[in-house]
Amino acid sequence: MSKLGQFLCLNCMAPMEGHSTCPVCGWQDDGEYDLQCARPGTVLNGRYLMGLSQRKNGGGILYAGYDNSLQKKVWIWEYFPHTIAQRSAETGKILPLSGCGAQYKALASDFVDICNEIRRLGVTEPVVPLETVFSEYNTIYAVFQGLELMTFEEYLERHGGKLSPKKALSMLLPICNALGTLHSHGHIHRGVSPYTVFVDREEKLYLWEFSLSATRTAGSELEAQLFTGYSAPEQYSPSGWQGSWTDVYAVGALFYRTLTGIVPPKSTRIDADRSLAPLSEQLPHLPQNISDAVSAAMELDTQERIQTMQTFVSRLVESGSESTAVYDTSKVIHAGARKKEEPPAEEPMEEERSSQSTAKYVVMGMLVMLVLLGGAIWFFVASMLPDIIHPEPAGPASVRPESSVVQSVSESSSQSQSAEDRMPNFFNQLYSDVRNNPQYKRFKFQVKEEYDNNYPQGTIIDQRPVEGEPISPTGTIAVEITVSKGPLRHIMPDVVGFTMTEATEILGKLEGVNIEIMQRYDASAKPGQVVSTTPEPGVEFDPKRQTVYLFVMPDVSVEEGTSRRGEDEITLGDDEDLNPWLRRNR
Repeated sequence: MSKLGQFLCLNCMAPMEGHSTCPVCGWQDDGEYDLQCARPGTVLNGRYLMGLSQRKNGGGILYAGYDNSLQKKVWIWEYFPHTIAQRSAETGKILPLSGCGAQYKALASDFVDICNEIRRLGVTEPVVPLETVFSEYNTIYAVFQGLELMTFEEYLERHGGKLSPKKALSMLLPICNALGTLHSHGHIHRGVSPYTVFVDREEKLYLWEFSLSATRTAGSELEAQLFTGYSAPEQYSPSGWQGSWTDVYAVGALFYRTLTGIVPPKSTRIDADRSLAPLSEQLPHLPQNISDAVSAAMELDTQERIQTMQTFVSRLVESGSESTAVYDTSKVIHAGARKKEEPPAEEPMEEERSSQSTAKYVVMGMLVMLVLLGGAIWFFVASMLPDIIHPEPAGPASVRPESSVVQSVSESSSQSQSAEDRMPNFFNQLYSDVRNNPQYKRFKFQVKEEYDNNYPQGTIIDQRPVEGEPISPTGTIAVEITVSKGPLRHIMPDVVGFTMTEATEILGKLEGVNIEIMQRYDASAKPGQVVSTTPEPGVEFDPKRQTVYLFVMPDVSVEEGTSRRGEDEITLGDDEDLNPWLRRNR
């Protein structure tokens, strides 16, 4: 029921208009619902009516919702990692299982980070707009704009199962752009597929269903949600190295499905079955660059695969054929990516060539006469006025006294052309290759190194001046470049049994580590002693994305919220523990 007392369909939020069956979707209220989900009709934050669950994965549940204040439909995503938490039948709260409190909090923090990234992307990129984030029932809720959408898979089925290359590029390239922006902020989607890309009535695509990384990786602590044919092979192993290239694989597979109407085989089966035919075999008239780009995006070996979305898009649109000239690539390609060369000017007809040649010689003769006359005048003036101090040449086209007249004219012409010289592209190239390339001898590189999860070690990830900026035609050119040090990874040291001070000192020697101290009762430990850690000792972790939790025996024998039996059952309290994340990240 809405704020105004109007009965709504809890499945689609359309007015019931006195009907027992929804006139829009056909839903009937039989009183039954999924007990793992929130009770339909629950009101959140005094404003948002929760309907029936629509989709779920290992990290949460999506509900149909209604904003009672603005009288409009919304979508509500609930953080609920059900493998490490459960819903209280009495209170409706989400409570972590015994021993999972720290993990539940850490993943909640990751969920808020994802929400903030969605909000940032929504300003410029095609993602479903996020309206608000708040905590209630000991969990976090994200409210999205209630757009009327269908999955891209459903759209394809309604349009014959596949699209033309021109149509596919025009619809999917904005999604590539959004992913490129996402990667530049250090995030990976990991779930791009026809089931997580949505279409509105104007055929505009939206990227949605961002999720915790653990839900998109097999063998993790959360129930995995992988998409057969679209999930990269590294996602099928918890030790697989994931990065921007993981989304590149998924987008390549999405293009394959869109152009051929065929769902690619599971990435772990392609080698064995040899069943992934190149696009050029499926579509003989497809531009070769598109076929090659998709094949390179779907390489099973991450080292052989296209690494960035910018490179993938550049490969897709590098042809000047009509089929690919359907999108403004300046919106997609990184500032450092290579630009498409201008097509050569048309050759004149044979009859035109002759007349043009005659005119050319006439003009050249006149120019030589003018140059000689000008040189004579200059020589006369210079010899008559030896004491005049001449200013320095104003630019590359200025005449230099030490040169002959003919030489000066020649150099002036060539230098005038050289003034159009532009900074070459170094982005996404190996610094070692650039440094050893004789073509770049006159460039003096000032190198800065940064850790980056999206680019392999040694790759140039930024340059100043950027590609295309005018540069001097002569002399040394100073270039500031940033080179990736690769992903920042640490192995969690074993500090269990150490004092809190000793443990923090050890961890403080690891670059970029953020440490949080939490209390945990352990009858076998001394006060102030570390009883456990997250991550566990010996586990590799990313300090940019993961907080290190030290669980320390408190000074008192029993702390509020812990078990006297030492079972370390941790609850978050009634939202107070989650609100600091929200305040920090708004």
